[in-house]
Amino acid sequence: MKDAATFFETEVPGVPEWIFGLEQAAAITCPVLSVLGSNSSPLFVEGRQILHAWFPDCQDADIAGATHLLPMEAPRPVAAAIAAFL
Repeated sequence: MKDAATFFETEVPGVPEWIFGLEQAAAITCPVLSVLGSNSSPLFVEGRQILHAWFPDCQDADIAGATHLLPMEAPRPVAAAIAAFL
């Protein structure tokens, strides 16, 4: 939470210039976790489908009652999901 402003003010403006596709995904060999809020928009649900296409062993963690802002809305369940994955 304390670093949310840094993310939105510093990192988000660079997102449109970031290129990530199948070619870049192919270079990733570590385990992949998809964390999704149960109230996320369909766009993010579709994104999860892409992750599973690119990373067949992708694991899912669903955070009940959260939207795409799940790290701010439900930090403890998000942290628990990541800890369990790791």
